[in-house]
Amino acid sequence: MKENRTGINLKHKSGIPLYVQLKNQIQKRIQLGQWPSGQKLPTERELADELGISRNTVSSAYKELELEGVLISQQGRGTFVADKTDLWTGQDKKAKLLKVIDLAIEEATQLSFRLDEFLVIALERVQEKKEFLRLVRLAFVASTEEYCQYFVRELEPRAGVTIKPVLLSQLHENKSSVMKNFADIDLIITTFFYLNEVKQLLSHLNKPIIGIALNLEPETIVELARISGEQKVGLVCRSESFAKNFLELSDCVGIGNYQLSVTQTTAVDELQSFLEKVDIVVVSSDRLEEVLPIVGERKPVIELKYRPDLGSINIVKSAILELQ
Repeated sequence: MKENRTGINLKHKSGIPLYVQLKNQIQKRIQLGQWPSGQKLPTERELADELGISRNTVSSAYKELELEGVLISQQGRGTFVADKTDLWTGQDKKAKLLKVIDLAIEEATQLSFRLDEFLVIALERVQEKKEFLRLVRLAFVASTEEYCQYFVRELEPRAGVTIKPVLLSQLHENKSSVMKNFADIDLIITTFFYLNEVKQLLSHLNKPIIGIALNLEPETIVELARISGEQKVGLVCRSESFAKNFLELSDCVGIGNYQLSVTQTTAVDELQSFLEKVDIVVVSSDRLEEVLPIVGERKPVIELKYRPDLGSINIVKSAILELQ
């Protein structure tokens, strides 16, 4: 058995795609400063062999991180942590797009198309895509209004589609109106936290349902990393699946070395009793308003803030195009 030198630990039965897990763990190590700028990463073959996964899985994770400006690949030298781990700038994206267009022009020329013919065909295709996307209807199911609105703001301008935000609680409370609300929906999106739950509630609609990964924001990771092993931490969330995914993510990025207890109770007395026994409170965004009045300023409260990454946005875009 190969020695795991990177410390990366993938959960094969977590329901989260392996390349997403791998990408997240690499990204978190960089954000925490464990892998500094300029550090060379193992080759795709080396990392695949070490983790017992396919080379394609590693390649997918590396490529997405390169697109996001987190990693940089140098021909003949390898893959390194980029000096700037910000997203691509607008200028970078334009340069990349111009290369794609140049390749398309070369292909068209080899097929004996003139440049003016290429331009006409390209414009017709763009109009077809815009018309198709204008008619596409998506629903994004999340546990909080905040997550719903954030996802809508992120994706609608990029994909040119209409997205209906739906709260998970609405699916439970208004089962009779589900068919009506989703009648004009072409694709249903949720997070891996709630994918199984949403599938159980909506499988009878016979509509495609996909899950996306949500990453903890860097500021949240830093706050969690500061917790010492002696402190008692209480996690307050809405579902067991949320707690399970948080525990797995914490374990993967090495920020879970503390005493952790979990509750999903909504009873005020039980919640108050639970919070009295911990030193630090970690809470999902949808339960923050319940926790703050009880805790006040007596102990630290860390809100778990997640957001979809670029890879997840691209997965949604691909799923939209497959509808055509």
